[in-house]
Amino acid sequence: MSWQDTATDLLPYYEYTMGFFSYALNILVIYLAKTQMHKRTAEYRTIILLNCAVDLIFNTFNLLTRTACDIKEGNIFVLSTGPLGDVPQPYAAMITFSWLWALLLTVVTVPIQFLYRYSQICLTTPITTRQYVLIYGGFILALALHCAAGVVVFETDPEVLKGYEHLIRENPIFKDMPVFTLGIKLKGTEDDNIKNPAVVAMSRLG
Repeated sequence: MSWQDTATDLLPYYEYTMGFFSYALNILVIYLAKTQMHKRTAEYRTIILLNCAVDLIFNTFNLLTRTACDIKEGNIFVLSTGPLGDVPQPYAAMITFSWLWALLLTVVTVPIQFLYRYSQICLTTPITTRQYVLIYGGFILALALHCAAGVVVFETDPEVLKGYEHLIRENPIFKDMPVFTLGIKLKGTEDDNIKNPAVVAMSRLG
């Protein structure tokens, strides 16, 4: 058995272990934020709880889908390798878009946290909870619309996708053919072994 076969067999156990470890740490942080924060730090409780909630949302989507990304011949493949990996298209694409929404939610939460801290420290009149909810809600809505546009960008036709299965089979990490969505085809790419470690690493965050 090669090291690639060993890595393929161990990867699911590693991801599930890290996922449940993430659950435990986030729950611990929530408990500490609700019970141990004093008056000087209580104003940051909201942003800490928000950050934990977003982490839990993404971690849940990641554990259920175990989404991975791969690039072959200029095609970006988004693959579901988890418990929901047998869901057929086009429903698999909806799951992919939901995972993408959760991933982007972790990204937009970063400036929201900065805005909250800036409001508490620098503004004479801090942003109210209502204003904060409206701002964050606007980001969430924008992400939902962005991901909904995936039906235009992604290829979900099973008959079309069958023509790309041979590219996925070239990757030894995918022993069984997972359900995948074709993201973008970049015409004119000659290298058939293009890999983007940043994309793969990003898809494994949890």
